[in-house]
Amino acid sequence: MSRDVAAHTLSNLLHPFAITMATLAIVTGLETDWTQAARWTVLTVSIVVVPALMWLAWRVRAGHTDAQVSIREQRGELYALGVVCIGALSGVLWRFNAPRVVVGCVIAALIAVAVSAATNRCLTKVSIHAGASAGCAATFFVLGHPAWGAVLVAATVALGWARAHLRQHTPLQIALGWAIASVSVVGVFALIP
Repeated sequence: MSRDVAAHTLSNLLHPFAITMATLAIVTGLETDWTQAARWTVLTVSIVVVPALMWLAWRVRAGHTDAQVSIREQRGELYALGVVCIGALSGVLWRFNAPRVVVGCVIAALIAVAVSAATNRCLTKVSIHAGASAGCAATFFVLGHPAWGAVLVAATVALGWARAHLRQHTPLQIALGWAIASVSVVGVFALIP
C-alpha cells in the first residue's frame, strides 16, 4: 500500500464524525450502560452529524467546497453550524437529564469547535481530524479507561502523519487541533460534578 493510499485510508476511517460517535458510544456504555449509549449516540448523530453531513453534501454538490473543506475561508459556515447544532444538543441533554459522561463530551466538543472556529478565523486552519482523535483519547484517559486511551493516542499520531502527508494541514495546525480538543476535554471533566 502506498503512503498516499494509507494516508487517505486513515483519514477516512478516523473521520471526525466516525471517531467521535464511536467514542461517545463506547465511553457512555462503559460509564453507564449500552442501552443509554445507543440512545444518546443516536440522538447526537441526529442533531449534530446528520445536519453537518447534509450541509457538506449541499456545499460540495454546489461546487463551493471539497469534502475536506480544505480552504480555510470556507470553514466558517461549517463551524457556525456545528456550534448551533451542538448548542441545541446541549439543551436537549440538559432537558432530559443526560448522564454526566454524555454532557461532558458534548460540552467539551462545543468548546473545542468554538475555539477552533475563532482560531480558524484569526490565525490558521485547525485540524479537526487531529483534534477529534486527541479529544477522544483524552476522554478515555480522563474517565479512567487508559487502554482505550492508548489506542486512540496511536490513532491520533497516525492521523497527524496522514493529514500532514496529504498536505491538508501543517504540523502547527495538527498540534493546535490536539491541544484545543485535549484541553477542552480535561477542563470540562475537571469542572462538572
